[in-house]
Amino acid sequence: MGSVVRECDNDAAPAEIYTENHSYILARGGAGGRGNHFYLSNEARGPVTSETGGVGEVKELIIEMKIAAHVGG
Repeated sequence: MGSVVRECDNDAAPAEIYTENHSYILARGGAGGRGNHFYLSNEARGPVTSETGGVGEVKELIIEMKIAAHVGG
């Protein structure tokens, strides 16, 4: 909690984590490809064919923690 996510190129802050279990999608992943299980059949018990998926987003981010430590007493 208390973390801020900033983009490296323009210093925008698209997300800030306020509470526990809070989540935010910062970049989308690519579409999944078809693996060996898709090509499996009775004739081809161990296929070696696969298909790669789509390309996802690539972002460079800075995660800044606002609160470094909690002190109890």
